[in-house]
Amino acid sequence: MKRNKLWLYILLTIAGAVLFYLGGFVLVSRDVKQISGLGIGLGAALFCLGIGKFFDVLLVSHTESEKMKRRIAIELNDERNIRLKEKVGAKINQILIYLLSLLVMTMSFMGAKSVFILMVAAIMFIQLGLSIILFNYYGKRM
Repeated sequence: MKRNKLWLYILLTIAGAVLFYLGGFVLVSRDVKQISGLGIGLGAALFCLGIGKFFDVLLVSHTESEKMKRRIAIELNDERNIRLKEKVGAKINQILIYLLSLLVMTMSFMGAKSVFILMVAAIMFIQLGLSIILFNYYGKRM
């Protein structure tokens, strides 16, 4: 079944190469500079994705792929890994609150426009609000 998608990955690789070529060599005037950059970036991403999946289909056998999927499913549902993810997420949330607070203070001392300061502060308050809401939600659920 995986080999049926081989033509799709070849088409994706060709589309990426064409976009990269168009962005790098055809669209070179100053008027279309953003479109050129978009073509180069999107083309490179599509090309790499297509080549990677193409070789994945050719080199990895179906049974090996099934074994890897089964192993990944077991690892995702392992209680230890779930607990580690929860602890990491909580610690990242705590650290980001401090970093965003520091960023708001630094931007205000630097004399940045108040619109930018308010946007960062709004992100911080959204994060705090979500933390409280999700803590209460999961506290009632468990």
